Amino acid sequence: MTKATRWAWILSIVAVSGAALVLMFLLALASDNRRLYEQHYGWLLGLNAIIASVLILAIAIAAVRLAVRVRRGKFGSRLLAKLAGIFALVGVIPGVLLYTVSYQFVANSIDSWFDVEVEGALDAGLNLGRVTLDTLVNDFAAKTRAAADRLADAGGGASALGLERIRDQLAAEDTALLDGSGQILVSAGLSREALAPERPPATLLRQARIQRIATQLEGLDEDAGTPRIRAVAYVATVGFRLTPEDRYLQATQRLPATLAANALAVQNA
Repeated sequence: MTKATRWAWILSIVAVSGAALVLMFLLALASDNRRLYEQHYGWLLGLNAIIASVLILAIAIAAVRLAVRVRRGKFGSRLLAKLAGIFALVGVIPGVLLYTVSYQFVANSIDSWFDVEVEGALDAGLNLGRVTLDTLVNDFAAKTRAAADRLADAGGGASALGLERIRDQLAAEDTALLDGSGQILVSAGLSREALAPERPPATLLRQARIQRIATQLEGLDEDAGTPRIRAVAYVATVGFRLTPEDRYLQATQRLPATLAANALAVQNA
């Protein structure tokens, strides 16, 4: 290897190493900035991979050339091989040791942050949120079923004024009387003003027919609309009828804004 070639190799390795250090710094900077991370992390990672590949290729070429010199028995080749081995050990062993110690330190530190008491507090907070939602749903379901029983005692029919009165009693945003297929017969509240009122799912109607009451939470996903409780209660047929028709009382109630925001935050987390 001539002197010019040797200097060219040295300068190329130094340049590539400098570029790798700069890219590693930019990669770490992007990791601390979420917006910058999202915009530029992909190409930063790609450039780091390219630089690493070039370095590995340069090391492989140098190792092959050194092996050829040793095989041909050129002067100083064995000493050069020993120096290369020493530099490899000096570079690799401390790096592996530093990585192992750092990994164990970070892993143990994170485990020590989340001890048993913190884990119990997190579980208690999640359970408290679930219990709060379940309590609201069950309370609203009980009130809706009681209103459906009153409608059944009154003959299973209702006027817009009667549904408005039920809506006030339930503190609901919408009430509606449905037929067996879920078609709205009479409504009060938001559905009365809508051009195409929203019908409940068929599964909810079947569940209400079997269990007399069915509920579901809606809108607890991002961009899924307003979080609310939907309750559908079966209005029983009182007395003898030749062609009894199923009737259902549907009521919807919005979740409190703070509770809905906290539920969405917990679900996203």
